[in-house]
Amino acid sequence: MKHVVSFPLFLLCVTCFGLSVAIAVYAWYEPTRISPPPPSSSLVAKPPVIDFGSIREGKVSGTSALTNVSKKPLRILHVFVSCSCSDVCLKEGIVPPGGSVELSVTWNTHGRLGKTKTSLSVIYFFDEIEQYQQSLTVELRADVDGSTESSRSAG
Repeated sequence: MKHVVSFPLFLLCVTCFGLSVAIAVYAWYEPTRISPPPPSSSLVAKPPVIDFGSIREGKVSGTSALTNVSKKPLRILHVFVSCSCSDVCLKEGIVPPGGSVELSVTWNTHGRLGKTKTSLSVIYFFDEIEQYQQSLTVELRADVDGSTESSRSAG
């Protein structure tokens, strides 16, 4: 007597077997779970907006303190500026919990008349979870008068 197995039944058996093997492998080799990043407000800028007020066209300088308010050390990777009119000085490195670093910025407002603004983005991450990069934005504002150039500081 010859046993004949229909093709759809054979396909169903092979699929069920493959699925059960996949489930068993997944249960045995569970992927490493990475905890979610701390809240994005882990780095705080004081002040978050450097407002130079009414100024004459030219270079202005200001500072903002960046404070790590989380319970984990964080690493500042880079500061991106939204235009080539800004120069920043910030020591990149590890900021311990509760620690601060000073962000110094020089902004050339030449050719930017009236109410104007630009921004800086501080890119950082927590050492153990580098793939979760976060950013903090610091904004620069001024009302620029085009009469004569001068230098001024704020902070």
